[in-house]
Amino acid sequence: RKDTQQGIPWKTLTSIWIIVLCNALPISSLFPFLYFMIRDFHIAKQEEDVGYYAGFVGCAFMLGRALTSVFWGMVADRYGRRPVMIFGTATVVVFNTLFGFSTNFWMA
Repeated sequence: RKDTQQGIPWKTLTSIWIIVLCNALPISSLFPFLYFMIRDFHIAKQEEDVGYYAGFVGCAFMLGRALTSVFWGMVADRYGRRPVMIFGTATVVVFNTLFGFSTNFWMA
């Protein structure tokens, strides 16, 4: 590719930027709203306990990523990186939207 293309590969950089943005956005947007979401679920008996339950939701998000990263690596080795990145980015967008529409703690 280096021999046939000169200059900065803007198309490739833009697609990588979009994928990184879509994968980083859920964790960045999770924590500012999580306190209010848990508070509105009325699961915490006291105001001080909201952070405790918010920690469970944030931990579940990152634990899910950690437990499935090896699996997604094996799938990428078998089927290619591009289909896995597209599928992963699409599922991040879908499940982040569903998380925003969650109506109780266990659904979140």
